[in-house]
Order: sequence, then C-alpha cells, then structure tokens
Amino acid sequence: MKSVFLPVMSCLLVFCLSSADAQPLIVEEEWTLIRTITFENPIAAHYNPVDDCIYVACRNTDADGLYRIDGTDFAVQIASGTYLASVMIDHQTGEIFSSDSYGGVIYRTLLGATGRETWVSGFHAGDDDPMGMDIAPADYAGDVIMPGEALVVDGGYNGLDEIWLWSPSSSEGESLLHTDEGTLIEATDIVIGPDSIYLVDGGETSPGLIYLVGSGGTLTHVSTSEPLADPCGITRDPENGDLLILDQGDDRVVRIDPATGDVS
Repeated sequence: MKSVFLPVMSCLLVFCLSSADAQPLIVEEEWTLIRTITFENPIAAHYNPVDDCIYVACRNTDADGLYRIDGTDFAVQIASGTYLASVMIDHQTGEIFSSDSYGGVIYRTLLGATGRETWVSGFHAGDDDPMGMDIAPADYAGDVIMPGEALVVDGGYNGLDEIWLWSPSSSEGESLLHTDEGTLIEATDIVIGPDSIYLVDGGETSPGLIYLVGSGGTLTHVSTSEPLADPCGITRDPENGDLLILDQGDDRVVRIDPATGDVS
C-alpha cells in the first residue's frame, strides 16, 4: 500500500510515495503533516471544498477507478475506469473531472453521484493522452483563456504533444491552444493562477522543464536554479504565488519562485 499526504493548504498536491509506509519529511517550518491516508496506487489527490472530501484516482490495480475519501479516511469508489491520469475539481460546483490517458477521454462525475459521463472525447482520431488539467479561477485576469474555462495537457505518448482548451460547463467543443511544434516532450500537468498559467514537462530522458503559457498558447521556458529530474505534478501556493512541484525523479516536493527560478 502507498500513502497520500496533505499539506496545510486548500489546493492539491499529487503524491505517490515510493515505499510501503513512507512518510514525507517536512522541511519548511510553515508546513505540518496533519494526516496520512493509506491508499493503493493513488493518482492526483485533490481536495473538494464543496463537500470537504478528497477525490483520488487509482491506477494499475484490480480496483482502478475514481474514489472519494471522507473525513474518517473511508474510501469508496464512485466511478470505475482504467488508465486514469488526472483528477480536477470544479471549486464552484464540486463536480469531479478525470482524464483517461489511454482512451483519450475526459469524464465528468456530478457531486454526490456515482458513475461518470464522457465529457470531452474529440481531441484527435489518433493516440491522445490527456494528462493533467486545471480550471481558470473566477478571478483569472490573464489573456490566455476566460475564467471558468479549462486546459489539459497531452502527454504525447506515440502522438502529438499539445494543450487543449475545453469547458467544464459544456461538453465537447474542445479546441487546440498549443499545437505540437517540437517544444513539449512529455507534458504532465498544468496549473492556472489568477494571472498566469504554468505547466511541467517530464522531459523523458532529459531533465524536466517548466513553461509559462502565454496568449495563443506560446510557451516560455522558466529557468530554475537546479534541474528537476522528473516533474509530474504542479500546483500554486495561494499565499505567495510560488509553484509547488512534485519531482518524482528525486522523490521530493520543491518550491519554485517563478520570478527568479529559485528552487528550494
């Protein structure tokens, strides 16, 4: 079994700890380990502020699917499904979205319901790999998308490396924001803040990379003070706008100042 840990924040960290009973070592004084949840093969654990539960995907087991974990750490499967790669919560409605990186589909599960419905399925006719996704907050003031719209990165396994725009409030109707022009190698996750959008790219055999997403889907590389072995998850610290990145290559969560690139 593996564990999922939660920081003292209302946003996500995505965690898959490497050993059976591993506990994270908290380095920053402002952070405290408050809860450890035993869960098999967790993928993309997210807190839902609407119902105060955690939603997490289970992958590569005999019990794959989307799960809800309540305040007593009781986990119940609310939707079946294999090859789940990401989970996203709409903080306005509490609806849960999950991506399937094999079938190339994004699904929606209504708050309080079980099962799932196909929400976005028209990417390409070929091999699509929707991975990490995020929704623009109501106070988003950037010029890339509109508040309430969502983005998903395509990992590009045996296919194209892209960024797609879609709507949590209206099914299908997706459109390309960034086409494959050779920059992305293995995009894994994306985060949308009030004024900026960042994604992480695992880099395959090379160190991972961070990109700032600009208008029209342009990508600007964010230099860092030290390399990231294999970044697979990204979120934003709402206190100061720092990026919090799960680097599974070095088994650590790092804080990055996007203005300076300093890694801690």
